[in-house]
Parts: sequence; C-alpha cells; structure tokens
Amino acid sequence: MDVRKDFPILKRGIYFDNSATSHKPKQVLAAVFNYYNNHNANIHRGIHRLSEESSERYEDSKKTLSKFIGAKDWKRIVYVKNATEGLNLASHLLNLSKKDKVVITSMEHHSNILPWRVNSQVSVVDISSEGVIDIEDFKSKIKGAKVVSMPHASNVLGTINEVELLTKMAHEEGAKVVIDAAQSAPHLKVDVNKIGADFLAISGHKMLAPGGTGLLYVSKEFSESTPFMLGGGTVFDVTNQKIEWADMPERFEGGTPNIGGAIGFARAAEYLMEIGMDNVRKHEVSLLKNFFKLNEEKLVEIYGPHSLKLRTGLVSFNLPGVHSHDVADFLNARNIFIRSGKHCAHPLHERLCIPSSARASFYIYNTLSEVENLFEVLNEIKEVFS
Repeated sequence: MDVRKDFPILKRGIYFDNSATSHKPKQVLAAVFNYYNNHNANIHRGIHRLSEESSERYEDSKKTLSKFIGAKDWKRIVYVKNATEGLNLASHLLNLSKKDKVVITSMEHHSNILPWRVNSQVSVVDISSEGVIDIEDFKSKIKGAKVVSMPHASNVLGTINEVELLTKMAHEEGAKVVIDAAQSAPHLKVDVNKIGADFLAISGHKMLAPGGTGLLYVSKEFSESTPFMLGGGTVFDVTNQKIEWADMPERFEGGTPNIGGAIGFARAAEYLMEIGMDNVRKHEVSLLKNFFKLNEEKLVEIYGPHSLKLRTGLVSFNLPGVHSHDVADFLNARNIFIRSGKHCAHPLHERLCIPSSARASFYIYNTLSEVENLFEVLNEIKEVFS
C-alpha cells in the first residue's frame, strides 16, 4: 500500500519526529472537514437532526477505537485530549493518598511520573544497560503497591515492555495497573483484553489523528467513580439537594468534547487497520534494520535494546563530541527533522548518564532512502565537528 501520496506535507522534507506527533493523511482531514461541513452540532444535547447525526458519529467513533484496541465494550472508552490527560484521569479515579505506593519504571515520560509523584509515594523500577525492565527489581518493588503504572513502549529507548507478563505479576500482588500506550498504539497491535490492564491511555496525535485527541480505557470496576471534570453531560440530574451521575463514558467527559477530532481519531484508526498493524510493524522493523546496518561502524551511540524485536521504530542516539541540539540544527538545514533534548524524560537521561539525545522516530510513510539520507548528513556533521 503506497501511503506517501496521502501525506502532502511530506514534500516539506524528511520527517523523523513521529514519536512527538505524526502527520495526518488526507482521509483523516477529509473526515474532519466533512463533519464540520455537513453535520456540525453538539452531541447528546438536542433532538434535532444535526445533533442526532453528530451524536451517532461520535458514538460510532468509539466503536471503531474499541475495535482498534481490542476492547469488548465501547462504553469503556473515555475521550481525553491526549495520553497525559488520560493518565491524570486514571490517577484521579484510583483515589490515591500520600500513604499509597505507586510503582513506575526508570523509562517513564513525565506524564507517567508527575501524577503519581504529586499524589502518592513512588517507587522506581530500574532498567538494564540495554534499557529493559529489571524483572527481579520489578518483583521486589511491586510488593505492597496499590498501583503499577508503566509504558507499553519507551519514547526514548524504544523498548517494548512485556506488559502482559508485568500486568499479571502486578495483579497477583493486588495492584491496579495503568498502561501508557502512547508510543505503542501507533506502531504495533494493542489488545487491552490480552494485556489485562485496569487503565490504558493513548494519544491520537501520534497515530495520524488530529491534535487534542486521545482515549483512556477504563475497566468496569471504576465505572461509578466520581468524575474528574465536572459539568454538562456528566449527570442525569442535578437538584439543590442531590447529584445523580451519568453512566460511563459520559460521566467522565464533562463539557462539549472535541467531536470533529473524535471522528478524525476514528478515521485514523480505520486507516491503520486498513494497512494492518502487522504491516506497520514490519515496515518499521525494516527501517530499523537499515539504521543499524548503516551504523555498523558505530558512527553514533545508540540507546535501548540491541534486539529489534524488543524495540519500536525509533532510535535515540548521540554523535560523539556533538550536542544533540547541534545535530538536530544541522539536519534541519538539510530538511531532515528529528527531535533533540531530553524528550520529557529527564530521569531516564539521568539514569543513562547523558545530558540529552537525538531521536529519529519512523512511521509508515518513511523510506529506506530517507534513512540513508540521514546517515549521509550525520557523516557530514562528524566531519564538520571533528
């Protein structure tokens, strides 16, 4: 399937910043435009035709997303503006106190550190030199934990964690499990039922969808929790004496949602399912293989697992003697766009004993020749700074 024709923005240059946000195909943009052009109205607020059409399309979008993540009940899907909001909502629904123990890992994005640090006692599981979770340390740390929260995949190391096994281990210790799937859902098949987590968060903007879209899968056990965002749509009825909360998922979606974004989010999921997530994964592995092959002479230092089976299609690296910002700036002058810095993962960079890193993250529209172009310029940079 030739997807590059669906992304006109690719004419601007070689885009390797997909872990931060992905481009949007014409099909997604058309779905959003069609909604606003032909159906725009508020949902669940009126009995007129446009409101009913909008409500139906909004709910249909959740049915599509539930299929995408393997959820059996679309009413377990709560729309949020990104995985960050989803993780904060999960933290709220878990009703934590400063006495509660929450276990996270050394490879977390700030979004999966800060909500727990503020509301509970945090214990951090270490990683190996290759950036894989230390299972023995995990076993030790989860004892007595109320919550275990971890990424399905790291946004710096690319590590794909064994979340099914780790979730099972955590549940056996009586802990609830929260999965940050922001870096996995765009790149490989995610099945929330197989994982068995109590919560799972995804950002739409990393998987071809509009910005300001995301979801939190909420297990049935938490469906009657007190909402985080209070307002219109979260209740059946309010009087001066009582509040009667709405059912899932409306009770957790206060106010008018991003309806057009939700429709675009669903179209993005459809687009990926049309390609096939196995094919998405195969393509990214081919790009990774090319990157590692081109680096046989150790031009750059790579962080994360050496095995391609254990990592998503991203590579964080440093060119010895050159700051990551200088690498990114030089590449930018050649119309090659990467990320540089600490990638909202400061503790991980401290653990790796590096001040920052450059990150090239691949997606469905990237090519082998683009990876080769990247290395051509990296060699130029080495010569300039040597």
